[in-house]
Amino acid sequence: MAGRKRRATDFPNITRSEFAKILEKARNTRYIRCSYLAMRDASLIAFEFLFKTRVSEGVGRVFPEGRKDRQRSRFLDKYEGVRLDDFDIATVRGREVLRCRFRVLKRGCRKKICEKCGTKNDLTANFCKKCGSTLAKVKFDSRLKEYYVWDSVRLNDPFTYYIIEWLDFLRENSKDPNPRVWAITRQRAWQICKRLGIMNHTQRHWRATQLADAMDPFTLKETLHRATMPFEYVHRAESRRLEREEEADKIWA
Repeated sequence: MAGRKRRATDFPNITRSEFAKILEKARNTRYIRCSYLAMRDASLIAFEFLFKTRVSEGVGRVFPEGRKDRQRSRFLDKYEGVRLDDFDIATVRGREVLRCRFRVLKRGCRKKICEKCGTKNDLTANFCKKCGSTLAKVKFDSRLKEYYVWDSVRLNDPFTYYIIEWLDFLRENSKDPNPRVWAITRQRAWQICKRLGIMNHTQRHWRATQLADAMDPFTLKETLHRATMPFEYVHRAESRRLEREEEADKIWA
């Protein structure tokens, strides 16, 4: 039986001071063998909040997710998540920012395409809705493309410290010159969030709600990396957006 779809009302909003307590709780998590993993957990939570990302956009994901679907799929999409070289420190009109390049998921529709008649069916379908044939192959709708963006957050934001701390640790200790920043699965990320008493998609909703108090709908839509018509033709300067984010943080301090 399919679970109930989450709604925006299922995510009660919190202030920045309350979110800071969640980050401290993650940072102080006790690991018996690898104490440095607490840095990883806190940095992931901070990343999802500051960059307004889905958990898969940080840690990566494989599609289709089901083992049976992967075995019989002809086309398989695999995204390994953010790597160390995807982060950079830059300056936007005299303001230092932490930049990150990541892939925006859920761009376009994913469909099961019938090999016999070419009809596009929902992912949950086992038989073609037109000819009734068994859907043995999984293909992508042609509108699903790899879409990467560069996003920036203020370097002096207190929450940025958790990300930079983990990046510095990887640079000093990783044998791989360009490792995955969060080399975990989506399921492990879900376990981390569950231990903290939050959901793995909550941080994105929290941040969007806070920014909505200071941003106009056009800027907010672009900030969440979902610029669709007519919003894809309306752009705001990055320096202006960073000022709006700072105003929102003062409101929710």
